[in-house]
Amino acid sequence: MPFSWGEQPPDDVDERLRDWLTRFTTQVSMAFKSSDFQVIEERLILRGNSFVDQEPPGLDILTLISYGPQQDVVELTLDADGTMTFKKEGQYRINVFLQYGRRGASNLASWLFYRGLVNGVASGFTIFTKLDNPNADLPVQIEIFGRFEVGDVFTSEFYRDSQGADAGGLHTEVPTIVGFAQPASAGIVITELVHQFR
Repeated sequence: MPFSWGEQPPDDVDERLRDWLTRFTTQVSMAFKSSDFQVIEERLILRGNSFVDQEPPGLDILTLISYGPQQDVVELTLDADGTMTFKKEGQYRINVFLQYGRRGASNLASWLFYRGLVNGVASGFTIFTKLDNPNADLPVQIEIFGRFEVGDVFTSEFYRDSQGADAGGLHTEVPTIVGFAQPASAGIVITELVHQFR
């Protein structure tokens, strides 16, 4: 029977409380064992690097960015010209690393624009860099995240704008110290977000 505050609880209240707690914890334990817990894991799919300088042939000319030799994995294909074609549907994160640089004297600053495209349509932010020093270098990182279907194509392109000097591009340098990794003019890392139930 229920009892009011201030009253002496019945003698069997401890026993009933223990019984209720036992049944409650048993139900919670069974619910946790029978439920699926969703875990999101990020899995490395592909890494590409280009170790050659990449420069547009002139002003206002869109230029594809290469990420090194062709690679073919289960999820996608990365061509030598930088074209990436997805072969497996899923959620992917694309990290692009660029080493903007400029060589040669000029009184004008270099205006460099970058964009990523999915199926020929711009995706994410347009990145703008202005280099007014003839010996300047600037690392840039861009991230694009989304769901890609089979057959979707991702490309990267950049160009020198005619408002600036006809100089500048993606550059690499060789370190003097042996064992120090050479920086890529352009690099790309693709990971897949995998949903798992445990």
